[in-house]
Formats: sequence, C-alpha cells, structure tokens
Amino acid sequence: MHRQPQDSWIVIKLGGTSVSGVACWEKAANEIRGMLHAGKRVLVVQSALAGITDQLDALLRCPGETERRVALADIATRHHALAAEMDVSFERIRSRLERLEQQALGAALTGEVTPRLRAEVLATGELMASELAFAWLEQAGLDIHWQDVRELLRASAAGSEARHYLNATCDT
Repeated sequence: MHRQPQDSWIVIKLGGTSVSGVACWEKAANEIRGMLHAGKRVLVVQSALAGITDQLDALLRCPGETERRVALADIATRHHALAAEMDVSFERIRSRLERLEQQALGAALTGEVTPRLRAEVLATGELMASELAFAWLEQAGLDIHWQDVRELLRASAAGSEARHYLNATCDT
C-alpha cells in the first residue's frame, strides 16, 4: 500500500444513527478499508448513539434516585445491546457508566450542574460508543488506534465558562 503525504487525511464523521448497529459498522469498515488501501490516513469521529446525548443531558436534571436509576439503566441497556450485537465486551465501558452514576448523583445532591460537569457527562456518550466501535473495528481486522480527543485538544480561555468546556482549539 502506498501512503500519500501526511496532509492526505480523510475525516469520517459518523452520526448517532450511523453507529447504531453492526450493519452500519460493516459499511463504515468497508469504506475505511478502501480509503486505507488507497493510501489515505483516516480519522473517524464518532457521535454518541442516537438519542444518548439527550438522555445524558436529562440525566443531570433527574431529581430523584428512582428517575436517575431508570435513566442510567436505559443508557447502559442501549450500550449493552450494541456490545452484544458487535460481540465485544461491555466491560470496556463499565467504568464510564460507574463514573456517570457518580456524576448524576453529585448533580442531584448539589442541585447544580456546572459547565464542566455537563461537558464531561455529555462526552461520555461519544466515549462509550467509540470504545465499543474501536473493539469491533479491531476485531474486524483493521489496524487502528483509539484516541481520546480531549488529550489532543485544549479549551481556550476566551468567552464564558461554558464555552471554555464546550469549545476547543488545536495547536498546529
């Protein structure tokens, strides 16, 4: 395989519906394979599963323990179903769900959702989905690397506190 110059990147953005099951990932894997075979460097940017970001946002506003537990169980069930369909280990994301439970409890106990907490909770959807996808793509024979974008980007200090956590810039 002939590799193009380093600026020959293809960025694939996969939305919530396009990452919802194995059939979708098979299509994505075939596209990725074709691009890699053509010598392109591929960066896959993945959204949370469809509807999960809204569920995570609502989770932060759950006033009672029962509502929180139901919301968390639904989020876990959706990811567990995807992991089972992909034949990858759900254990890969268990610690993220445990942290999410702690964050939701903290928001309920304090009655406060800071911009930082909200950003962390909302990012959990992409992190969980991408970790499951990474495991599946690796299992499908793609030579890939998983990277947490938060290790590559930094938030700028300009603007409000919310903008600080929800916007990022890259140094070139």
